[in-house]
Amino acid sequence: MTTGKGACRLVFALIVSLPLCAAHIPPANAGDAMTKLGRGVANIGGSWLELVHQTQHTYEQDGALAGATTGVVKGVFMTAYRAIVGVYETATFLVPVPPDYQPIIYPEYVPLRTGYTQPEGRGPQPSGY
Repeated sequence: MTTGKGACRLVFALIVSLPLCAAHIPPANAGDAMTKLGRGVANIGGSWLELVHQTQHTYEQDGALAGATTGVVKGVFMTAYRAIVGVYETATFLVPVPPDYQPIIYPEYVPLRTGYTQPEGRGPQPSGY
């Protein structure tokens, strides 16, 4: 019984730590299926970090009240959005859509800091980053 619990804890720890590791990876070339798969899995596992990020970003930009209200609402919606995109990218990682396996959401991974800037030629800059 304890072996099963230990294995579950290990798997849970790996899933939770995956997005934290992925956040330190520089933007990928997005040129292959495995990159798309990794991005999808990281976005599924790390989607909850959007709640923290959006709340912090809104707090820094607009103050504590906005962070506790608007930031939380933005975080909930971005969490759902990033998780849905992650499921899509994971399910379709063998299909080169969008062309050349480009990411659907920017930044590709949840940033663990504010002040994210979009790399040149990489698509529109989303609000909240």
